[in-house]
Amino acid sequence: MDHRTWNATRILVVVLALLGTGTACTRDDARQAEAERPGTSDCPPPYILNGVWSLDEYGPVLAITPTDCGRKVVGAEVDALILEAIEKFGDNPRLTANLFGSMNQLACHVKRFPDKPTWNLEPERPYVGLENTEAAECNPSVAVPDQPYY
Repeated sequence: MDHRTWNATRILVVVLALLGTGTACTRDDARQAEAERPGTSDCPPPYILNGVWSLDEYGPVLAITPTDCGRKVVGAEVDALILEAIEKFGDNPRLTANLFGSMNQLACHVKRFPDKPTWNLEPERPYVGLENTEAAECNPSVAVPDQPYY
């Protein structure tokens, strides 16, 4: 595993831990988990051709243009596409202000609308979790708070 892949894996482990869907693990744990993930399209990265920021009535919008391979990602490749988006655009505070909501929008577009010319991520939209983002056709407008811990 080269240095860049290892850094991407570390980022994914941190993101999954923050989302509550993973736990801290070692490099070997991450490698084994990656090998066990179902589904691949056998399409290599990069998955993102480019991304352009603009403003619309909702606020800032990142229009991501996927590559042909980016439109075909499945399984663990979706995680790789998300990591690629974080690597390319994660230094922008407009995106990181609602990173989880934006990445849920991206995962939703991959699954539900792979053929759209661009996948528009709107960080101003509320974080509602992936299931609710998909139910809102990738455009959630009403915040759904997390359940409190008791």
